[in-house]
Amino acid sequence: MLSPGRLALTPSAHVTPAAPVTLGQNRCPAPESPPQDALGSASSHRLAHAMHLKSTRSGLQSPYPPPVRRFSPTRFIRRDDDHALYKHRRAADKRYSLGLMNSLDIWASDLVKISHARSYRLPGYLFVECVPAKSLDVGARSKTKEALALATVRAENIVSALLNPQKVYVLRFGESSENEHFHIIPRTDALLQKYLSENDDSAPYNGAKITSWLWERSASLGYSERDINDFISRARVHAAD
Repeated sequence: MLSPGRLALTPSAHVTPAAPVTLGQNRCPAPESPPQDALGSASSHRLAHAMHLKSTRSGLQSPYPPPVRRFSPTRFIRRDDDHALYKHRRAADKRYSLGLMNSLDIWASDLVKISHARSYRLPGYLFVECVPAKSLDVGARSKTKEALALATVRAENIVSALLNPQKVYVLRFGESSENEHFHIIPRTDALLQKYLSENDDSAPYNGAKITSWLWERSASLGYSERDINDFISRARVHAAD
């Protein structure tokens, strides 16, 4: 029996002695954090960012990771159509800068070219015309006529592939062989609905009447300059294939 005021010095077999605790020490051990967390927090600091840029420009290996940037999963994805559009748009821009074609041109050869209409604001309204030349002999004129026919077929294919119109009107104009040119007009479902909203007509429709209405109403059809430029860009890709 122990006397009052005394403690047993012999530990019990069922009690594990506690680890010594220093005064002011936290009894709950803090979880160990990986060094990446420390570097990540340091990278957000402006000084760390400046040190990273300095070491990168000097060719040394930076001890700090680059600053965190917002990641977009589609940023580095370029689809085949987008790549072709970018490539042919760059080629068209180069030809435009050299004066070989203007912003409305879609396809051109030595004799003829396909361009989008400037006055009629309808995506897909194309012109097929001769490339201006000083003089043409008989042989060159026959080649030009053949080139015009082939270019007209190419323009029809471009419009049909990109717009899927109900009909494609082809109009031939020109007082002389040098001024001969073609108008390619797609009659899309949207264009027909706008025409029927202003005209009491039924199938079979009169293409000449629809074309005359289009020439008068093309500025109020609601198509923007962006719609025209978007069609020209896609048409250049299709024409180059």
